Amino acid sequence: MNVRHAVVLTAISVLLNGAQAQRPPQGDVLWYDRPAIIWDEALPVGNGRLGAMVFGGANDEPNNGDLQDVKKNLSLMDGKSTRSQDEHLQLNESTLWQGSRADLLNPRAHEGFLEARRLLLESRGTDSAKISQAEKLLEQTMLSTPRGMPGYSTLGDLYLRSTVDSPVNNYRRSLDLDRGIVHSSYIQDGTEYQREVFASAPDQVVVIHLTANRPGAISFKLSMDRPADFTTVALDAHNLTLQPSANHHDPTRFHGQARILADGGQISQDGNALQVIKANRVTILIVAATDFKGGRFAGGDPVLADRRVCERTGAGGCAGRKWRGNARRARRAER
Repeated sequence: MNVRHAVVLTAISVLLNGAQAQRPPQGDVLWYDRPAIIWDEALPVGNGRLGAMVFGGANDEPNNGDLQDVKKNLSLMDGKSTRSQDEHLQLNESTLWQGSRADLLNPRAHEGFLEARRLLLESRGTDSAKISQAEKLLEQTMLSTPRGMPGYSTLGDLYLRSTVDSPVNNYRRSLDLDRGIVHSSYIQDGTEYQREVFASAPDQVVVIHLTANRPGAISFKLSMDRPADFTTVALDAHNLTLQPSANHHDPTRFHGQARILADGGQISQDGNALQVIKANRVTILIVAATDFKGGRFAGGDPVLADRRVCERTGAGGCAGRKWRGNARRARRAER
């Protein structure tokens, strides 16, 4: 990496997150010395269909940082509500749209275009009455019915809340631009913790991997939510699902699932959350799907689609060769 590139990466780091000026690491890496407080500061991973904004920490108040509202976010910006030992992922699935499946094309578009073109040609650019008439006609016949496009909808948010409250030191988070991996590390009570997050295209999952340099040091609660119209269901001690509630009226149905694979420790169901206590290492697989049908998307039941991905990856097939050894150990631990 040349000097100019290093300077550019450092400048981006400072502008985005206010990180203290330090010597940048080798390679194409964006890095920071504090967690993201708001969505704009989070680091992205994705595989073209699934995506996540990785905060490298989590806020401990109702405002999780997703809001694009400067005034509402002011209370967060001092960082006092953000815990470095926690994690927050805002999740996306590329076909999760609001609104209806209706054809928005205006049936009068063809005739309107022809008539407006005639008026503009006749105006010769000087007849303001005909130009105004053409503009009004185009507005009536060329715009969609109804006007506007449906908004894109978030899949939701996933949280890892550590059970340890003591101070955190030597915090660092980074995005390796070559490998597409977000890495967070910190020291707490003399133990060094590592988190890595990435999205696998072959396996169609988002992966979180947690390790520590001391056995039995990993304890946290996993939960999921979204702004509205959702319910979470713990299928068992290892699987938590996020799906539409009874008052979800958008035609596009969705389903998300987080599966915990742990080496050592205990995993239990805690209401609509999952609890991990004193694990050696943990891998979390996140899958998601919708019933959207169009183009290359076949539609179908998103629950079955997620189930197929989980069955295909299993405990050892997910996330590429690097993680399969850890997943095999986790599978043996589950038995």
